[in-house]
Amino acid sequence: MFIQIENAVNFNRKRKLGKLKGVALAELAMYFIGILFVIGVAYMNWPTIRNFFRAGSQWLELRNMQSAATSYTSLRLDASAPTSANDLINGIEAADAVDGQKHDSFMTPKSGRWKEGSYTDAWGEEFTFADEDDGGHSITSNGPDKTYGTDDDIVVYY
Repeated sequence: MFIQIENAVNFNRKRKLGKLKGVALAELAMYFIGILFVIGVAYMNWPTIRNFFRAGSQWLELRNMQSAATSYTSLRLDASAPTSANDLINGIEAADAVDGQKHDSFMTPKSGRWKEGSYTDAWGEEFTFADEDDGGHSITSNGPDKTYGTDDDIVVYY
């Protein structure tokens, strides 16, 4: 009698495990289908996703350039603003500096951004340095459409 009860318990345990395996496989299949869906959506929208991350990195880069341009302008004898990223990279000669000392560079080229002798934005275009009507200055990355003065431009003021 003891053996019969043990066999009955083992039989019920096997039946429950069998049901759990089926549920686990169905859940695994659903997870797999969900992951494939996410990958498909990401693949179809890759240019949008790439531009989103480029814009984020470009914003950080422009903030660094803003700080460098502010230092550059304050150390120039004539208080002139930089006209290109090369001015920030090359620095100020001693004759042009307020303190009479040479300032080597205010920023260094980041990997992949220094191309053919110029410092470019995340989309491969040069930055636009401009004087504003209020006497301030701006640095602009033309954004994904690579056209100056459009809504997708990323601008910092100093």
